[in-house]
Amino acid sequence: MFQPENQFYPTPKAIAQKMIAPYITNHRLIDRPYIHKDLLPIADFSAGKGDLLDPIAELIEKKHICAIEIDPNLRAILNEKGYKVIGSDFLKYSEPREFGLVVLNPPFRNAEQHILHAWKFVKDGGELCSLIGSHTIADEATGKYSEQLSRVIDAYGSIEHLGECFEDAERKTSVKISMIRLSKPKKETVVDFSEATFKKDFVSDEAFSANPLAHANYLQSLVSQYQMVEKTIITRHQLNKELKFYLNGVGGDRYGSDNLDKICNVSLEDQLSEVKDRFWYEVFNKAKIASKITASFQKTFEKFRLEQKNMSFSEDNVQEMLLMFFGNYDGIMAESLITMFDKLTAYCEENKVHWEGWKTNKGYKLNKKIIYPYGVRVWSDRWGSTFTSHSDEVASDLDKILCWMSGKRYEDMAINTRQAIRDKCDVANKTKAYQGLFESDFFELRIFKKGTLHMIFKDQELLNLFNIKAAEGKNWIGGKGF
Repeated sequence: MFQPENQFYPTPKAIAQKMIAPYITNHRLIDRPYIHKDLLPIADFSAGKGDLLDPIAELIEKKHICAIEIDPNLRAILNEKGYKVIGSDFLKYSEPREFGLVVLNPPFRNAEQHILHAWKFVKDGGELCSLIGSHTIADEATGKYSEQLSRVIDAYGSIEHLGECFEDAERKTSVKISMIRLSKPKKETVVDFSEATFKKDFVSDEAFSANPLAHANYLQSLVSQYQMVEKTIITRHQLNKELKFYLNGVGGDRYGSDNLDKICNVSLEDQLSEVKDRFWYEVFNKAKIASKITASFQKTFEKFRLEQKNMSFSEDNVQEMLLMFFGNYDGIMAESLITMFDKLTAYCEENKVHWEGWKTNKGYKLNKKIIYPYGVRVWSDRWGSTFTSHSDEVASDLDKILCWMSGKRYEDMAINTRQAIRDKCDVANKTKAYQGLFESDFFELRIFKKGTLHMIFKDQELLNLFNIKAAEGKNWIGGKGF
């Protein structure tokens, strides 16, 4: 299931507990262990499936826990557990986040590189604890550590040799393991005020949504723009801290500290998270993803989008997201087609989901005419009847599926079915005349006073293909003829 080249060796529970033990404090009043807020947030930059983070999650809220993992299957597990996944390839990670505690069980082959890179993200006063192959840090002949890591350990920490502690692990190895602990001293933060420029590459929404992966220059310029915004926010955050310092005690009677805190105390992480979400939304919006997926899939996709916004806004991550969606688009739509087929065939004569059934509807295929019981809502009073559309989701989803099947773009439709029904309701409310056929690109339509909607396929071949794809998706053999 997992990619062997990523050297996935889950941390044994006993070792994980040993690693985090020095950072746990026992609450004096309620006798409950916890990790002090000064060590928040906490990160694991080679998180695997979360074996190192799981015991930490028992002590603090998961909103304070971040993870990076290169294997997409393992990232899915981390997301399912509720950890904030902020990146994929840690060695390419460069966001200006800082962490109070970093725990690591990095790949043995380049553990030193991971540790030295992770050290950059530990905030002043923060801690790092990492496992490493003993052979990586010491030459067996001389007993000396590698030069760069040796300098860091000598200056900021210690090392403990654990021996062959993975012999009884979930994934066994006889490699000798050592544990490094580093503590970063507190020092004054210096903000880099250097300027940078970027060139904005313009691409129309239509051109980008037609093939997002073909516009690498636009993505590069968007990432460059994000980096400039990011730098500006960091500068503003530092200036806000200076502002609070210089305003402290001034005008206290009129301007309370609460008002000052609202201006100055928004965390850097919250500011960057809000801006990052804005840039991710720009990609989703420009790619017109919402117009390509059905409402039945949108809930799943929205969960993915909210997870994605925690990822660093880099060119690699944007490309990966677009490839993940568009590379699986046919599968997504095929599943949506089956969901729609089940919904529309439910209202047949022998149905159990509605008090009324129709011989026109079949349980095993869509007929040329479909009767849908929830087409419109009809409100009657002494002044007459009022019609409002009640089938927006079904109408738009069905159009999107048929657009996918026929190679048409949803936004290029002359009149989509949802809008055609809404327009008919508006006319009925003004003229009190609801009878008669009206059309959308794919259907002839008719509404009835009791609220039912009749949809008649214009294209018999498209209808046949719809039924065939539904039968294939359900693995039906034979059938009653389409």
